[in-house]
Amino acid sequence: MTKIKKTFVLAGTLACLNSFGQIGKTHDTIVNMKEAVIISNRLQQFTPGNKILSIDSIALRNHATNTLGDIISSQSQVQINNYGAGALSSPSIRGTGSAHTAILWNGFNLQDVLNGELDFSQIPAFFLDDVKLQFGGCGALYGSGAIGGAINLSNDKHFGSSLGASLITSYGSYENYFEGAECHFGQKDFTATIRAFNTSIRNDFDFTNIHQYGNPLQKLQNAETRQQGALIDNSILLTQNQKLNIHLWFQSNDHNIPALMNDTNISKQNEKNQNIRRTIEWNRTGIRSDFFVRMGYFNNYKLYEDPSYNVRADYKSVSSISEFENNYKFSTNFKLNSGCNYTHEKGESPNLDKTHQRDRIAIFSSLKYNLKNNRIKAVVSGREEIVNGHNNPLTYSFGIDGEVAKRFNIRANINKSYRIPSFNDLYWNDLSYNMFGNPDLKNEEGLNEEVSLNYATLKKKPSIEAGITAFNSNVTNWILWEPNADYSVWKPMNVDTVWSRGLELNVSFVHNYGSFLMKVTGMYTYLKTTDESKAADSTVRHKQLIYVPNHKAVANVYFEYKNFSLSYALSYTGDRFTTADNTDKVKGYLTGDFIIGKSFAYKNYKFNIDLHVNNAWNAKYEIMQFYPMPGRNYQLGVKMSFDK
Repeated sequence: MTKIKKTFVLAGTLACLNSFGQIGKTHDTIVNMKEAVIISNRLQQFTPGNKILSIDSIALRNHATNTLGDIISSQSQVQINNYGAGALSSPSIRGTGSAHTAILWNGFNLQDVLNGELDFSQIPAFFLDDVKLQFGGCGALYGSGAIGGAINLSNDKHFGSSLGASLITSYGSYENYFEGAECHFGQKDFTATIRAFNTSIRNDFDFTNIHQYGNPLQKLQNAETRQQGALIDNSILLTQNQKLNIHLWFQSNDHNIPALMNDTNISKQNEKNQNIRRTIEWNRTGIRSDFFVRMGYFNNYKLYEDPSYNVRADYKSVSSISEFENNYKFSTNFKLNSGCNYTHEKGESPNLDKTHQRDRIAIFSSLKYNLKNNRIKAVVSGREEIVNGHNNPLTYSFGIDGEVAKRFNIRANINKSYRIPSFNDLYWNDLSYNMFGNPDLKNEEGLNEEVSLNYATLKKKPSIEAGITAFNSNVTNWILWEPNADYSVWKPMNVDTVWSRGLELNVSFVHNYGSFLMKVTGMYTYLKTTDESKAADSTVRHKQLIYVPNHKAVANVYFEYKNFSLSYALSYTGDRFTTADNTDKVKGYLTGDFIIGKSFAYKNYKFNIDLHVNNAWNAKYEIMQFYPMPGRNYQLGVKMSFDK
């Protein structure tokens, strides 16, 4: 079968997803938890030695009307580079770029083939049931784009007789509206969920413009954002040991782009996005073997317009992913995961010289061995990928997780990862700005090492956990857009080496006594990421990369008593340089957010009311230079749910 036929068959198979309109089921992760069918995957079973952080279910519930970027920023050490409220939001894990983080939704990588990234402001938390952050390179497990780490997003599947629905609405400062609806239905052999949302915000907040003479007080203009979307999840038990999972995610986004703070003109820029994501997975579970076949088809469309300069450009990308995976258990202590992946990518834009396509075939395998009743776990993984007929170097990882004393364990991991250049890096062609891609770019390659010492109490009341992680990463052939000698032409080049190293501290305290619950978490990161290229200018070499803070700290406190709750999130981000020679910087900032909640029930109905006070201390700050962030603002939300 030819490549075109394969893609056509895959598209036709996944198109049937649109006919699934049955109402399904999901649950609050705190109450009314139904029995879930869980199949071990690579993240759960083959990551000993890696640091993995699960976003708290309470945080997901409290931030249901926010975005993925908002949650990760307040609940982890991951730096989220945000270009203003409602605007582009991208992650940076351990000093790497946004294209160095694999974003996996139910096992499928969502990174766009054109720029290699994913905008977190367009991922609604309302659509997510579980979020896990994997720190450090994991290319042997997930392939290209996982040099800094991976973020795993998933949706729960619960079987059992159930029927229910929920409505959530909120209104906040700057005309911030959110409306969401969810319906779920379940039987012993079928479960389905449908969710839909609509949100809009004017973002017309006042700010002090420190980049204009006299520091005038101004109102942000042309920053409106509107989003709508729907997510359908279906899961069917075909037989006692066979299951079919089907997902459809449609979303549209309309965002006006404001002028920079140092620009006196009023912007008329606008960007519209449409995304359709379809996936299907068949799983067969045996006594020794779990067998998976999954396929995904993803369409991304973006339209950028600027009437001031008569600019109109549309960008399209398509990815189809087919994957086979098998988990085989030789014995209680010995497991093997192996599989193959075929990915076809296609991208077109007015800034590419033509429509480009790429075929990627990968073979991967992981071997896990448990010693001394699971007190020591070790895993070795490898992955080989062929891109358009050309072999990539073998990527690998080795990890170990072991108990060294009561309440203490140690983790260690070493891995090699990589990133294939995006189509924009390779083929960009913009005569108006003299920016051109570089088809001779090499793959970025990362070598990562980390070691962690962790402590956990043996008793559950109270529960105390703490850990310290030291990490080191060297990325060669780092892709960086640079000008020529007279700054007349820009093009991407491979930088010799970027060196990232640092320490991470994590601590948590949980105490549950009767109707009282208290949870306290704290996280801190010290990070040094420098350009170590031998060819770099002396003013740049050994200097911190731009927008990478040396210090990042997050603390969260949550109290719950009977039907009342109070949470407080404190986040500190240190200074970040904005020039390669570290002569200019954006000042660090400290923000605090409060959430006060009340819940009550009437028959089969449950009600939740919460008040959010964001940036409670009214900090004036920028995350990215020339993009203001809102001061103190408020949001009031109400949720009504029904379960039968």
